[in-house]
Amino acid sequence: MSLNLFVRFEGVIAPNISQAFFSLRDNSIPDTLIPTEHHTASAIMKHQYGRFGPVSTSALTHFLDEQQIDVSFARLVEACRETGVSVTVVTNEFTYSAERILKAKRIRGVNIVGNHLMLNGDIVIPEFPHQNTDCPRCSCCARNIMLNGSSDQAAIAFVGAGSIDYCPASYADIVFARGELQTWCQQKNISYREFLTLDDVTVDLKRITQKRRIPKRREADHLRRAAFSAE
Repeated sequence: MSLNLFVRFEGVIAPNISQAFFSLRDNSIPDTLIPTEHHTASAIMKHQYGRFGPVSTSALTHFLDEQQIDVSFARLVEACRETGVSVTVVTNEFTYSAERILKAKRIRGVNIVGNHLMLNGDIVIPEFPHQNTDCPRCSCCARNIMLNGSSDQAAIAFVGAGSIDYCPASYADIVFARGELQTWCQQKNISYREFLTLDDVTVDLKRITQKRRIPKRREADHLRRAAFSAE
């Protein structure tokens, strides 16, 4: 059985990128809004970036090149290549940002799925090709990315740390969790593997891939089948 690994960018690979991005603005931080039925995550981001103001390409790339990541992500990517595990980075931010940050750390060839960022001159224009119109919480639906990127025969592993990860973790056979996601898994009685850095994930994945069979989590498998049946 093959294994597909999905790793959250913000909060895991780049813990501080979500708030740090707005330091490029001249004024105060953006409005703090919570996604609801009437205020979707994508609408909130459009509002925030509509107030972002002019940003030069050079300032943006310099800012991204200076961002810090969990350096053990490079070792995780290498381990996945060695063991035949497919790895995808999911982000509720922008693929442009994630690609630039990882490139600056000399990490290339990783599939990244997220929102799109266009620059019209010095104006930031966000686009949301992976939003789920039935769910206001995320501007990029990690659950759908996981389901569409995995066959019925593949097992799914997910690495997350925040409240945005509650949904995709529900659909994963193997959950690596810390922070808010870890607390939520405890409350929902979802089995998980705690991690501090991505080196912990690497060690566990090597053990998992040595097994002849990777068991699927029954509840997650049922949810995936129900999701496909509802389409």
